[in-house]
Amino acid sequence: MKNILILIFLPFLSFGQQIVTKDSSWQVDSDGKFYTVRQVEYSNGESSLTRSLVGDTASVFRGYLAEFEATGHWMANAANEARTNAKEIRTILQRRDTILAKFGRDITDTLTAKYAGPLLISGWVVYEDTAALDVVFSVNAQGQLRYQITGYPARNAFIIARTMRLQNYKETGRSLDIYAAPGGNWGSADDRVRMRLPGNQGINRGISARPKPAENSGILLEYFTDGSGKVTFFAGDAVKLKKSGLKYVVNVAGKTFEITEKKK
Repeated sequence: MKNILILIFLPFLSFGQQIVTKDSSWQVDSDGKFYTVRQVEYSNGESSLTRSLVGDTASVFRGYLAEFEATGHWMANAANEARTNAKEIRTILQRRDTILAKFGRDITDTLTAKYAGPLLISGWVVYEDTAALDVVFSVNAQGQLRYQITGYPARNAFIIARTMRLQNYKETGRSLDIYAAPGGNWGSADDRVRMRLPGNQGINRGISARPKPAENSGILLEYFTDGSGKVTFFAGDAVKLKKSGLKYVVNVAGKTFEITEKKK
């Protein structure tokens, strides 16, 4: 009986030890219907190919329509929220006087001491359209952050964590609000003005065109596992990957998924 049990369970043990080395998917259409095709390859050389119905042309089109509408609503909400940033910064700068009178400490100077360190490194450059000008930051004896763009007088700057206001930017009489981006660079909300320190990683903050509906949208997501168990992810234009703890957060066509590596 023991021998029989071992023979029965061996196939399951063999399957359980398989490691996925490639997992890719793409969309195809056939006779007016759209299908998702998924191909999975394993470390032992086996593979599987499945085809799942997504819907007919009308339903897939409605899906794209809903996605575009949701994105349009999201962008409008984000823009409306951003419109209040200037007012919020102005309120913060006004409240510092009240806080100074109450506690005897200038909160903007404290923020400068905490966050302005990277700005005091020489080499910052401001990019606006095709122009590139050097900008130098300093802190005066009173603890006030100052900035000077080549060819323009020195002006006050106020840093509030990852937000910064440049007073009277380029003598326009208007303040410019810029925001820290991943990698340590800064930019305005509309990306018209960017401030970069050569050597910072930075990212391309431009908005890429969203993929258009097509007969074959291409690979959305692939990942490969090497012999040591390391997983490498590859994403197409329709996918964005972000590491969150032990999980990979994936955004596909406006939907969010979490991928967790399971060790066997």
